[in-house]
Amino acid sequence: MEKKAGNNSYNRIYEYLVVIAPDEKNWHRLRNLRVEFANQFDIDHAKYGKPHLYLANFIQLESLEPEIVFSLEAVTSMNPPFRIEMNGFDHIDNHNIHVNTRPKINLQFLVDLIREMSTKAMTLNKSNEPYFIHDPHFTIARKLTKSQFKRIWPHYENRSFVGDFQTTEMVLLRREIGNLGYEQVKMFPFEVPAFHSN
Repeated sequence: MEKKAGNNSYNRIYEYLVVIAPDEKNWHRLRNLRVEFANQFDIDHAKYGKPHLYLANFIQLESLEPEIVFSLEAVTSMNPPFRIEMNGFDHIDNHNIHVNTRPKINLQFLVDLIREMSTKAMTLNKSNEPYFIHDPHFTIARKLTKSQFKRIWPHYENRSFVGDFQTTEMVLLRREIGNLGYEQVKMFPFEVPAFHSN
């Protein structure tokens, strides 16, 4: 029987994120950075949110979730695990302070692959197309005012922060529109493509 639109929960619209999480050690280091920032500069919202590398953000009907999952499984089947290094801090347009990640080419290749293989499944309509992160990074604070940034950035401009971890998977998260917390939909392990095998 065909499902009808309306109050049917299967037709709920969710906000989705595709992310990479660091290993546990670096997760806590990055989390502590955000809490330290919030406490030192009295910017409470900085302590909220989890330390993820955001790759894509979109809204879509729950009924399209199987197609999203299928497309992301295809992406990770073609993308082997890779190492991510963290080195120092940078900013975007004087309102976002974040930890730098490298090598950029691996993350950009992954985002390009998601864009190529998942855009159709992630697109709700022409007014609500997916947003792909060109330069994934670990955010420490965002939505800073000009005066906040001018006061705070000198504390991070030359500050050292280094680390690295091996990526093993990416994760699809979702939340109902208007809710604060995300729930995990599925984890997608990175795989070595068959043509790379000996």
